[in-house]
Amino acid sequence: MILRLLTGMGLLSLGQAEPADDLRVLEGDQRQVLWNVLINQSRQLDQQRAKRLARALESPDALEQHLAKLRENYRGALGRFPEKTPLNAQVTGRLDGGSYSVEKVLFESLPNHHVTALLYLPEKGSGPWPGVLFACGHSANGKAHTAYQTACALMAQNGFVVLSYDPISQGERTQQPKARRYGTTTHTLLNHGSRLVGRSVVWYSAWDGVRAIDYLL
Repeated sequence: MILRLLTGMGLLSLGQAEPADDLRVLEGDQRQVLWNVLINQSRQLDQQRAKRLARALESPDALEQHLAKLRENYRGALGRFPEKTPLNAQVTGRLDGGSYSVEKVLFESLPNHHVTALLYLPEKGSGPWPGVLFACGHSANGKAHTAYQTACALMAQNGFVVLSYDPISQGERTQQPKARRYGTTTHTLLNHGSRLVGRSVVWYSAWDGVRAIDYLL
């Protein structure tokens, strides 16, 4: 019985195939294929863009046509904007900066789509003053970022009215507070759902800016 068992185990060991050294169907590192294709396409598009830009710079008329085409393409990519609705703006508080003041503003760029903003006002003179729309970068605290506050305050001290507003998922408009990262990561996550209804986070962000200009005016 012991002899038979040992013989069977020996046959099993003989029947096992040696692992192949290379099971790849295609040559090269296929993990890079998609990356390489996209990079090559990007380079080709960049070269085409450089040629179009060079032609556009040949004359003022060519440049104007080029800019008009860019605006048309961008608007086409964004999609049509809606009819403007009431901003329902509220000033929820005021701050005294000495040589300037700040109004805390809440308005609706779309019905029930609220935008938090700060309006920096000069204290000297009676206006009218030139206006500046201050679009924040990717700071987690949005309009409250120290560098943005400093820039807006300096402009107000020099006779500009400045409206600084929180981008989507930043500052007081955070929509995913437990996300490990802010700004661009949450923009991407929100964009997936937005795409399902034929829009994008860029569409909403651009419209926030349009309505912010309306508030300035």
